[in-house]
Amino acid sequence: MEQRGSSIEIDRVQKVFNRDGDRPFQAVTEISIRIEPGEFVSVVGPSGCGKSTLMLMTAGLLDPTTGDVRVADKALRSP
Repeated sequence: MEQRGSSIEIDRVQKVFNRDGDRPFQAVTEISIRIEPGEFVSVVGPSGCGKSTLMLMTAGLLDPTTGDVRVADKALRSP
């Protein structure tokens, strides 16, 4: 059966928010995963653990502080 879609690779991604007057807040600590076409992946965790931040970076709506997000082996630079 032919697989449709593209792979998604999250490679050593981190996200740190710099807040005015406060210490930086690390929302996502280094994470790496490769999702192949046709795979189903679920991200679960407690409130505030970085799930939404990770999804925003994977959608190209938020730039990672470090690391790369690639879709079909091409760097993601926009939605």
